Amino acid sequence: MLGDGRVAHTLRRDHYEKLIAPRWIAKVLVVLVLPPDVARWITHGPEELILRRCAWWKRMTGEAPIPAAHTEDHVTVHLPAARYFSPAALRQTMERVGQGAMP
Repeated sequence: MLGDGRVAHTLRRDHYEKLIAPRWIAKVLVVLVLPPDVARWITHGPEELILRRCAWWKRMTGEAPIPAAHTEDHVTVHLPAARYFSPAALRQTMERVGQGAMP
């Protein structure tokens, strides 16, 4: 997480261009941030499944193309920290899509 309330993720240029391409079905980028220690990623048992950390999302369809002056093979996408991927957020997104709106 960046100090300005965003999550930064780097994508290859071709992946970014595929995600922003006009489509009648919106494409969403979900970035899952995990703890550095692999042993802490998941805890499970008969009564629970715990995933540590969080995921953030951003609708990519219709985002601005990469400027012609940008010659690097990668581009950084900033996801708002407020858009964390939770069960409630997924439910709200599915309700919007079900009503014909964009995610």
